[in-house]
This record gives sequence, C-alpha cells and structure tokens, in this order.
Amino acid sequence: VESESKIVELESDIKIERQWRERLQEASIGDKETISNLRQDNDFLKQVSADYENLRQDNDRLKEQVKEGELTLEELGQQLSWSKLQVDTMKEEVNVPGAWEKDSMATNCKICTKEFSLARRRHHCRNCGGIFCDACSDNKMKLPSSAKPMRVCDNCYTVLLDRQSKLP
Repeated sequence: VESESKIVELESDIKIERQWRERLQEASIGDKETISNLRQDNDFLKQVSADYENLRQDNDRLKEQVKEGELTLEELGQQLSWSKLQVDTMKEEVNVPGAWEKDSMATNCKICTKEFSLARRRHHCRNCGGIFCDACSDNKMKLPSSAKPMRVCDNCYTVLLDRQSKLP
C-alpha cells in the first residue's frame, strides 16, 4: 500500500512536471517569437533612424542652398536698384534724341549765353536737341542713330566721351 501510494505520488509529480515542462516549452516558443518580432522592429527602427538622418542632412543642405539663393537675390536686387539709378541719372542728363528745341524758342546759346544774330547762327546738337552757337557745338561724334559723325554740343561731347572711355 505504501508503495502504491508512493507510485501514485510519483506519477502525480511526473504529471505535474510534464505539464510544467510543456508550459515552459510553450512560453519559450512564445518568447522566441517575441524576440524575433522585437529584432524585426529593431531593424526597422534602425532603418527609419538612418532614413531620418539622411533626410535631416538633406534638409540642412537645402536650407543652406535657400540661404545662398536669398543672398544672391538680395545682391541682384541691389545691383538692379543701382543700375536703375544710373539709368535714371542718364535720362536726366540727356534729353530724348530727336526732341529738338524750336529755333524761335532759343534767343541765346545754352552754354555761353551769347545772343544769336545774323553773325552768330543757331546750331542743333544732334544728341540732346538743344540749340547752341557754333563755338559751343563744333564737336563731331558718332551717334547710334547715325552712321557718320554728327554735330554735338560741348556738354554732350564730354558725356559721350566719358561713356566711351568706360566701355570695355
């Protein structure tokens, strides 16, 4: 009887151990699956982190390009403003070619202010259209509107020579 109770007790212990081992094996399989899933997630997150770093570097590079572009635009804007001022200044200095003064409106030379007469004739500057005496308009200069040198006043002659000297 004692041995039978011992056998029953041992069989019960074996049964408990078997159930316990089966649960451990099931838990081990579950843990292995969890570890595999975590490794996949970790690899995915490493790739996302690498992609993020590449995007951050691209973003920094693009920000730098935008900054350089903005500086270039600012410089071009300043140059444009300066050029516009030069054009405006030049327009103020030179009247529109072809807009000749009327002979009847000029009684004196615009430079020396001597009065016109039969001996001191009126001459139109072919650049600015103003009326001058012979002494103040005896220069000849090639103009864009003409193939041959034309009469220009002393003032226009100085301005045109200055412009020509600045040309490359």
